[in-house]
Amino acid sequence: MDISDKIGVLIEDIMYRMIVGRKKNDWFDMNEIIKEAISLFRAFNIADYVPFLSPFDFQIYGLTKSLKKDSKRIDQLLEKIIEEHEANTRRGNMASMRTL
Repeated sequence: MDISDKIGVLIEDIMYRMIVGRKKNDWFDMNEIIKEAISLFRAFNIADYVPFLSPFDFQIYGLTKSLKKDSKRIDQLLEKIIEEHEANTRRGNMASMRTL
């Protein structure tokens, strides 16, 4: 493992703590999601150059299908993060109300 991999892991851990508010676990792999999204955005899309072909999704790997699948994964991830933040806020509000 070279230094750039270690720095990448460190940055991922820091981002995880900033977003989720706790240490990283196997709840989700942010690195995998980011790599897959980058590869999809980088992919050649024939519909960008020939717009009337867009409904057919001629790509071998089904670009539109893959983007929708990833979009759903990211949406589920964000929903889970929001639910955890709301639960923590409710717990915090309850604790502060008990001290009054």
